Amino acid sequence: GTRPMKTIILVILAGVLFFSGLGMTALWDPDEPRQAIMAREMMERGDYIRPYLNGEPYREKPPFHPWLIVLSSKILGGGVSEVSARLPSACTALLLVLVTFFLGRAIMDGTAGFLSALIVVTNLQVLSSARESVMDMTFAALITLTIALGYLAVVKGRRWALVGALLPASLAVLTKGPAGLFIPGAVLFILLVTRRALKPYLLPLAAGGVLAVAVASLWFFAAGEDYFLEFIVRQNLLRYTKAFDHRETVFYYFPKIFFNFLPWSLFLPFAIYFSWKKKIWLPVVWFVVTFLFITASSSKRAVYLLPLYPAAALMCGIYLREKGRSLIEY
Repeated sequence: GTRPMKTIILVILAGVLFFSGLGMTALWDPDEPRQAIMAREMMERGDYIRPYLNGEPYREKPPFHPWLIVLSSKILGGGVSEVSARLPSACTALLLVLVTFFLGRAIMDGTAGFLSALIVVTNLQVLSSARESVMDMTFAALITLTIALGYLAVVKGRRWALVGALLPASLAVLTKGPAGLFIPGAVLFILLVTRRALKPYLLPLAAGGVLAVAVASLWFFAAGEDYFLEFIVRQNLLRYTKAFDHRETVFYYFPKIFFNFLPWSLFLPFAIYFSWKKKIWLPVVWFVVTFLFITASSSKRAVYLLPLYPAAALMCGIYLREKGRSLIEY
């Protein structure tokens, strides 16, 4: 009987923190206006395949987040506005919170899931990104959904459900790039290794990856070779290996995690050790794989950490659940 109440509390809290006052400030340069302009020009041109920015073809990012802004603008009416441009991030942030809740419940229990979701709602980076018209929140939510669906398929013994579980990753690819498939695919692969279940699940995992690539490829074929070469080759492969902007040292993310995941980063080292000791592998693998992947890139930004915050929240929620049972039972 407490599960619906916990869900309602999370929705109300996220609603207040993520959705209230979205239109009170103008869109901030440079990232927020870019997404809004792409969506507006899609609507003006009637071309929802090839993104444009200020009248010129924009090949640096794929179209899924602008599609969400278009959908939001059509539902609200009146064209693209500050509210309609930011609403997709708030909605996908809410999705991130709810998926974390149900995933924490699947890993341990409802209290651990509730605490983990509260941590997602209240850390500084998520609070900020949930209220901005940027693609990173959508990207993180789709990665989280993919990992959650894959985990449930594995623990429930539904091998071929793993194929469909990777479908949200195709939308993550269309949001920000191939990392949207690589991160959840690598996490699920290593998770299967830790569970000694790789052999029966390897073919469904590979089939799911192929299906996700096929679905994402539909847009690349429709948009044309120029978009593929600029987005995949230059904006992803070249940026990852030989960054032409946002170059930072290998230690860049350590202080960023501490400050941007406050106040919960104070518990994070203990939570990581606890999950490792108890062999609660999913959030550990998720956190480590994502951190190593983004650290290996020569291009770094604090917002790139978003896909690992649900894993950090799960570890902190589980840790606090176990260490504070007498205080949090209700």
